[in-house]
Amino acid sequence: MFCVNCRAQIDPKAKFCPICGIRQQSAPVQTAQCRPQPVSAPPPVPVQIPPVGGDSVFDFSMMSSQAAVPPPGQTTTGMTPQSRNARKKSSGGKPGKLIAAIVSAAVVLALAAAFVVFRVLPGVMVEQGLARAQEYMDAGSYELAESEYDKVINADPENVQAYSGKADSLEEQGRLKEAAEVLREGYKRTSSYLLSSRCDEIEAELYGG
Repeated sequence: MFCVNCRAQIDPKAKFCPICGIRQQSAPVQTAQCRPQPVSAPPPVPVQIPPVGGDSVFDFSMMSSQAAVPPPGQTTTGMTPQSRNARKKSSGGKPGKLIAAIVSAAVVLALAAAFVVFRVLPGVMVEQGLARAQEYMDAGSYELAESEYDKVINADPENVQAYSGKADSLEEQGRLKEAAEVLREGYKRTSSYLLSSRCDEIEAELYGG
């Protein structure tokens, strides 16, 4: 121990310094205080930014393509093949109904066209043929009139007016026997009383009955 005044080495138990006589004070016992050790932060990791256009630029397209790859058994839309097939089956009726509607419309159009061809068009042709034949009759062109009446009969074998008109043309030419034959043929096909009575009149004129 050392004197607090003259710093001479003295007995640790002495209350006074034998050299300078100064009262010694017992030094307080200092307890060691535990201070928390400061935690040092990890050193920052330097970030190296590659130069623009360099070879080491990060390829974001690769990352996006890798992220877009679906797991096995699943599509990019999140649907499994089973759910996709079930969806196709559930929506499969719509195209079928559309095709059926188109086919039905085509059939209706075909029937309408057939009706026009086999019903309306022949009727128009018959009316036009009768009109032309009458014009030839009025002009005295009996051979042309007979030709038009034959066309009408071929198109409409039950047309009474055509048989009667052709018989009139033959009668005007004095060909009564041929006119009677035309009327008789027309009666067989049409059962028309008009053609039958005309045929009887011409035959009576022929045979004087």
